Amino acid sequence: MTYGFETELIAPLAKLVPETIHWLSGASFDQKKLQLSSLPVVLGVTFNLEDFLMEIKEERKRELIESIDAILESGALDPGTAGKLNGKLMFGASQLWGKVGRAFFRPISERQYSKDLSGDRMDLNEALKRSLIYCLKEAESGRDRVGAVMFDRRGLSPKQFTGR
Repeated sequence: MTYGFETELIAPLAKLVPETIHWLSGASFDQKKLQLSSLPVVLGVTFNLEDFLMEIKEERKRELIESIDAILESGALDPGTAGKLNGKLMFGASQLWGKVGRAFFRPISERQYSKDLSGDRMDLNEALKRSLIYCLKEAESGRDRVGAVMFDRRGLSPKQFTGR
């Protein structure tokens, strides 16, 4: 199924095309996948076509906030949990900001692939805390803006700039 964005004038006809192709080919499909809306949801991202915004669904945002809160409260992050969180964050960031937004999650990705599980190696270090707190703030009250994130491999944390 392909996604399309059409003007209000031709949207009903554009919706009819994939419906007809599926019907003629005998392929079944979920009617909910064919959205005729000014707020279509594609892979968990809402495209607000009236305000020209892309938004993460509230349920997904709430799940991310709860996950990050639990990690910060426990003070530890194992590779499995880091991988799960990293996947969710990377997906959202790539949908909303492209590759630029993903740079801030590098400490989480490094923990995901960590092989040394001994001693206090699962405790949150400063880079992880900063990344998680940044993600939490953005999920809770991030505002629309233009900017970028840069990562210096020699540094402990990414740098960002923005025009709010």
